[in-house]
Amino acid sequence: MDKDKKPENEVTNEKKEDATSKPSDDKQLSEIVTGMRIRKPVQRLEMNAAPVKTKEKIQIPKGKGKQLSEIKLINEAIGKMKPNDEVLKGLHKLLYKRAGDQKSIKSNIRQFSGFTFDEKDKEKEEEIVEDKLGKWTLSGLKELCQLLNLDIGGTKIVVIARIIDFLRNPTEAGTKTGK
Repeated sequence: MDKDKKPENEVTNEKKEDATSKPSDDKQLSEIVTGMRIRKPVQRLEMNAAPVKTKEKIQIPKGKGKQLSEIKLINEAIGKMKPNDEVLKGLHKLLYKRAGDQKSIKSNIRQFSGFTFDEKDKEKEEEIVEDKLGKWTLSGLKELCQLLNLDIGGTKIVVIARIIDFLRNPTEAGTKTGK
């Protein structure tokens, strides 16, 4: 046990060394601390938000046929439907190649007067339309036929061909009552 304990004079020597080191530290600290503290400048948060994209208004080209609003039964059928109806949304996307907002979806569809494909791209564009309609269910295609006042009967391929023929050149003669 005596070995673990240090003699008292050794402990006092360590205290003296500690005591001599403190005043020099205090002088250094007092030199740094003197005066008022320096405030850091305020850094304001700046938000660099992406520019708001404004949707371009849909350009509605003039087709060869009548506007759908001029065909009485189709105009009435569009008026009865809600703008968030899947058939109207799908038809708008088919006609203008993008989704429409609820405010203008009905008016855009009513202003449609036929596809305006270039002669060189006509077949390619019609294939794209046919592929898009091919993804629809038969019941969805039949609802679209009811909206456009077309005959509902037939296979999926026949119904798609009937819809495309009508949308190329919409007229009252192309509807059920116009025959």
